[in-house]
Amino acid sequence: MQMNAALEEAQDPSTTAERLQQLAMSKDKKVCAAVAQNPNTAPETLYELFTNYPVEVLNNSILDFLLLENPNYLYELYTIYPLAFSFHDLPLFYIEWAVNHELEHVRLAVLDNKSIPIKYLEKFIDDDSVKVRCKLTQSLHVPEELIIRLTQDKSEEVRLHLTKYRRESSIITKILADDISTEVRAAIARNWVTEAPVLEKLAKDKVLSVRIRVAANRTTPKYILELLAKDESSDVRYEVANNDSTATEILEQLAKEDKVKIRAAVAKNNSTSKATLEFLAKNCYHISIRRLLAQSSKLSSDALGYLAKDTRDEIRVLVASNVNISINILKQLSEDKAGRVRLAVAQNKKTPIKCLQKLMHDQHEEVRIAVINNFSTPVNFIKSLTKDGNKKISVLAKNKINN
Repeated sequence: MQMNAALEEAQDPSTTAERLQQLAMSKDKKVCAAVAQNPNTAPETLYELFTNYPVEVLNNSILDFLLLENPNYLYELYTIYPLAFSFHDLPLFYIEWAVNHELEHVRLAVLDNKSIPIKYLEKFIDDDSVKVRCKLTQSLHVPEELIIRLTQDKSEEVRLHLTKYRRESSIITKILADDISTEVRAAIARNWVTEAPVLEKLAKDKVLSVRIRVAANRTTPKYILELLAKDESSDVRYEVANNDSTATEILEQLAKEDKVKIRAAVAKNNSTSKATLEFLAKNCYHISIRRLLAQSSKLSSDALGYLAKDTRDEIRVLVASNVNISINILKQLSEDKAGRVRLAVAQNKKTPIKCLQKLMHDQHEEVRIAVINNFSTPVNFIKSLTKDGNKKISVLAKNKINN
């Protein structure tokens, strides 16, 4: 009953401003909303209520009178709570006031309102502020027919915003594919939802950076990547070789390129066939390529055999750690002249027991420690190492057995 009485009081236009100020502190939202609409509420109280009840304050019949007394009253309300534009059902006069305001930040704020009439949105198309026009591209409630007009905007920044925030519009991407700006065309080229006909057109662009973006795009169809694999620029061909969408047949051709970076890209491409990887293992001797191959989980045991004979320790270490390594290659590398290669063999769970038995007597303590820590090492091997002349080895072996 007390709440009903408070609500009636808040709605009564004869209630004093002092009493309405008290009622504005009520926990009852209906009471506060009623105070916000009461014509007898003091301007200061309306300021306080505006944050939570902007629609009610703006619909207060006293507002016309307040604006006569203080023409800046709406701006003062705005500064109290700029986010009020996100509310639905704001009176049209407040939106119109913001749309036509001279200050940029006010016009930017009103664009948060999803109920702006089209006639006001059209005004923003020609707004003097680039920031305002850019924000217009981000406002998803703006009809596409209006946004299309921004494809002819004089500002490159606005058109670049279209490539980001309106990239799913086939009409807009098609228009911007012919843009005078290289940056805009490149942005369309790297867009993962750009349609194939547009990408095909951009794949023939005169500007290198545009073609590079098409070649790097993971959604570029295989037939376009095949076209770009013959591009005069090695940078474009590199991106094709690096693209997981590239057909295995094209990667096979690119593996025969002279450029090291292109062959390296083929070596790490997930779509590269085992046959192509084996070709690279037999015919490419650059360390960056052989490093990639030695780590590849797709490389066959036969191909690893070629790499196991590499003159560089680093490559043989990687081979010894490869999941596809065969027992025969492990046996071969267990006798390698380089201690770090033998260490890698000692760490490999696939290493045969006979090899581990030999490695437990290796001259390097790191190798013997690896044998102790290898889960494939038999307990009796570890027991024998408890008598190792190296105290560090013997203690480790004892701890391993006890645990």
